[in-house]
Amino acid sequence: MKLRFLAASAWGLALVLLQVSAVWPPSGLTQTPGTPESETVLWVYDLRRPPVEVPRQFAVWAVPVALCESGFNDAAVGALGELGMLQIHVRVHGPRMRAMGLDPAEGGDRFRFAVVLHREQGSAPWTCGKEAEKK
Repeated sequence: MKLRFLAASAWGLALVLLQVSAVWPPSGLTQTPGTPESETVLWVYDLRRPPVEVPRQFAVWAVPVALCESGFNDAAVGALGELGMLQIHVRVHGPRMRAMGLDPAEGGDRFRFAVVLHREQGSAPWTCGKEAEKK
C-alpha cells in the first residue's frame, strides 16, 4: 500500500490526507473499480472524529478550496449560514442532505455531501472553487 501524507492545521484543526486503495463511492452508488475515482484518501477534518473517505481527485481540489473558504476551520460559519471547511449552504442543501441520511451539523457528513455536490455541479457552488480548478 502506498502512503502519502499532506498535513496542514489552523484553529486547532488538522487536515491529513492518507492515500489508500479502496472503492468509491460507498454501497448504493455505482463505481467501477480501477476508475480514477476508485482511488480514495482519508480526510481528517477534526482529530476528535473519524476521518472521511473521499475520492483522491476531490481531495486534491478540496485542499485549496477549504483553505480559501474557511482557512481549514471546520467550525467556520459564513455570512449566509454556510458551515464548515467547505462552507456548505445548509439552508439550501440541508433538506437534501437529510433526505440522504446526512446530518448538516456533522462535519463528516458535510464532506460526504460536498463530494456529491462537486460531482454534480463541479466548482460552481463554491466561491473559491473556480480558482482551484485553474491550478
